[in-house]
Amino acid sequence: MHFDYTVALSTMTKISIHLSDQIRAFRRKGKSTEDISKILLDLGITVTDSAIRKHYRQMPVLRRTRKPRKMNSKTIQAIYSLIDEDDERSAKEIRNLLASRNNINIALITVRRQLKKLGWIYKNKARFDPMKKRMVPKKAAIIDGGPARYHSAQLMKLHMEQIQTLKTDIESLKADQQKEKHSLRAEIRATADALVQSQVALTECQAALVESQTENGSLKRAREEMMESQSMPIHVSSGTPPPTGSSSVHPDISIPRLTPERNELLTEHSMGRPDRYALLLFQECVSKERYHEWAQNTNWDGSRGKFGLPVNLRVFIMKNVSQMFLSLSDATRKSIKDRLNEYLRKPRKSGYGMACFP
Repeated sequence: MHFDYTVALSTMTKISIHLSDQIRAFRRKGKSTEDISKILLDLGITVTDSAIRKHYRQMPVLRRTRKPRKMNSKTIQAIYSLIDEDDERSAKEIRNLLASRNNINIALITVRRQLKKLGWIYKNKARFDPMKKRMVPKKAAIIDGGPARYHSAQLMKLHMEQIQTLKTDIESLKADQQKEKHSLRAEIRATADALVQSQVALTECQAALVESQTENGSLKRAREEMMESQSMPIHVSSGTPPPTGSSSVHPDISIPRLTPERNELLTEHSMGRPDRYALLLFQECVSKERYHEWAQNTNWDGSRGKFGLPVNLRVFIMKNVSQMFLSLSDATRKSIKDRLNEYLRKPRKSGYGMACFP
């Protein structure tokens, strides 16, 4: 069999040039490659599928977009406004105006459903009858105390008023919630302040209780020590008059008031030592002349045949030391007594008070 290549080439060239637009047109109409091949075969033209695809590759099929059926607030508002302009418009006119004015493309049946929700119902009329004859308004519910036939625009106005009322109620509720929140926060702050004040008062009461217990303990110890010193035998040298009976303890002396400034100065010089602070208090209350009178014949509790310090002086020293250094142990109390006894046993010839400390 003889094959004419010249005729084949001319045929393919003619197809490529003249039928290219027709192939694209078939494709634009949604024809598949197989359908286009059958159409060309019926015309007596044999073209491969790859050649057909090559011609319509630049012309893809545009899928038909489905019109949206869901209504939103924007579409409903647009329908309300169109009905307000002319309430005798048909559903088709409203659909066309939505597409041209508002660029909203929805189906005609969707528009009719929305019109039906606004209060219109269809009667059994012919489809070619005008909308005004095919539709009659529904009877609205009893509103404001009496029945009425509401127009679609009136219904829309009523709906908008109800929406506005709901918005106003929501805003008022939000404002009330904010006020209640502020008041609750103020109550919480006041309660917290009262709690802090009660805690401070409780701490002060506890400190006062500790102070009173310490003072009572100091008085009890001083009384016991005085009773012990009075009952013990006294041995003194021939140069010192023997303290007998109630004279074994020096009488109370006048104690000057300890100002906060002076107390701060004493605390600074004590360097955090209770015995040193007690000695500074002793020097603050006892003059230099009286100290030299008491030297070598006086100690803390009047033991070993000596005079005891005045009771009010011992109570004053122990009270202030207990306030400055909380929870004094027995060892600390003994160190305070030993320090004062040593200071009375070995009198200093030069320097008295804070000047004697380095």
